[in-house]
Amino acid sequence: MSHRIELPTTRWERLGAGALIAGAACAAAAGPITPGWRAALAIATVVIGAVQWWQYRRHRPRALLIASDGGLVLERPDGALARVAAIRTGTVGPALLAARLRLTDGRHVDLFVPGSGLSSHDHWVVRRALLRDRRDESQPPAGRGR
Repeated sequence: MSHRIELPTTRWERLGAGALIAGAACAAAAGPITPGWRAALAIATVVIGAVQWWQYRRHRPRALLIASDGGLVLERPDGALARVAAIRTGTVGPALLAARLRLTDGRHVDLFVPGSGLSSHDHWVVRRALLRDRRDESQPPAGRGR
């Protein structure tokens, strides 16, 4: 592997997730229903939000590796490596990188990297790699189809 880029969870991601969960729980607790149901709804909101955050952290790639041949490889949280077969780019800019990566085993991984999460050089390298390997998955590969 020629270049390894760590993808840490940023402080703003953690604060944003916490604020979103707390805001939704407060909205549920302040709703126009009986107090018992409000409490149950607020608790359910917190539990669902915590489970979603846990799943996000469990599936979020730990690192992105740019292979010597220019291909992309994800390092999963468990340390396993998965090669990227195709990229559907969402947003690629200085403030945010968002892309859906299809792995060789057919699974998809959503990649979100805020601009503050990487050094400017690493952010530039990832942007360049995502744009270089961008493919539109809605179109058939060249040479196939009619």
